[in-house]
Amino acid sequence: MKQAEKKVIFWVDKKELKVLGEACLYGADAEQILRNAVEENGRYRIEISYEELDDLADYLIDCANNAESRRQQDNADKLYDRIECLLALSAKNEHADIPPITAAKQIC
Repeated sequence: MKQAEKKVIFWVDKKELKVLGEACLYGADAEQILRNAVEENGRYRIEISYEELDDLADYLIDCANNAESRRQQDNADKLYDRIECLLALSAKNEHADIPPITAAKQIC
């Protein structure tokens, strides 16, 4: 039986969504995922595969390294750190009793 693809769900604000969009300019293949983000109470819910999120994190590094201002670099760096935390939690909690979303709300 084929195993289901591991999905990660997380929420970003409008500023973070813009940073993710800028990462797509560096080659990240997530435009459709970002267009499908669902607004909930002023934040955007993103559902993305673990592999796509890992790929997106790599492009955030490029985004930060090529930022035009220190503020843009800081925004990309903070979002990268948060995504790395989500990736680690998702991998760690694959077989744990606590749902990854609950853990992420508590930690990331």
